[in-house]
Amino acid sequence: MAFWMMLSTNDSKLRTNFPHLYKAAVQSAVDNAPSTLLKSGQAGSLPAIRKSKEKHQEQCDSICGPGSILEHFNTAKVSQAAQTFIDICLFQLFICCALSWSLLDNYWFRSFVFALAANYTLPTRSHFFTQYLVSEGVVMMQKLSEFLADKEHLTLSLDGWSSRGKDEIYTFHITTPA
Repeated sequence: MAFWMMLSTNDSKLRTNFPHLYKAAVQSAVDNAPSTLLKSGQAGSLPAIRKSKEKHQEQCDSICGPGSILEHFNTAKVSQAAQTFIDICLFQLFICCALSWSLLDNYWFRSFVFALAANYTLPTRSHFFTQYLVSEGVVMMQKLSEFLADKEHLTLSLDGWSSRGKDEIYTFHITTPA
């Protein structure tokens, strides 16, 4: 994992000084990204199934106890492929909707996810985002590069602002002809 973090933070140095190594590293990151493994059907290489936290299970049972709709859900264990698919959908939700990562540790969010899929165990935020952020980012950058490779007359615009917490935020927009 440390290598992928280095890949993302030192992108221009690696690309310039070691183009063959950079290309191999990017290809390896794309090939080993959970979304790529899921699409290719390589279930053996997917992340391991997480163990359920019994404390949270007891708390959810107190909210969603006997007589609730949860009695009718499938309680079979979730497969590696299903867990990875849900993880990627959850990751996309957090990134695309700009949700706070601390939401993963929120009791009410955990109860909500449990109500939707009682057999799915939410990951911890520290493990979840370190696992997916770089690998899925590399996959998206490769898809974007492939998409833009044959385009001409692109317009690149930059927008920047600061949050109330003094965080600097920059967005890059690429406009393609219709």
